[in-house]
Amino acid sequence: MAKIRVLPYLVRMNEPAILATLAAQDAAEALIALGWPIQPHGPDMGSWRIGDLIMTDKDLIGLATRRGIRPVSERVQ
Repeated sequence: MAKIRVLPYLVRMNEPAILATLAAQDAAEALIALGWPIQPHGPDMGSWRIGDLIMTDKDLIGLATRRGIRPVSERVQ
C-alpha cells in the first residue's frame, strides 16, 4: 500500500484554523462585492488591508458580521 504524502504546511493547520481562514476569505469576497477596497496583506494570508488599516482574519469576520454579512455556517442548514 502506498503512503500518502502530506505537504508540510498542511500538517501545521488544524481544522479550526482552516475554517477560520476560509470564513475570512468568504467575508473578504462579500465585502469586496459591496465595494470595500480589501486586499490580502502579508505572505501568510492571515491579515487584510483596507486602505491604511490592517485587520486580522477575526477582525475582518467581525466587520463583515457588523455589516450584515452572515457566516456560511449560519446560512447552511
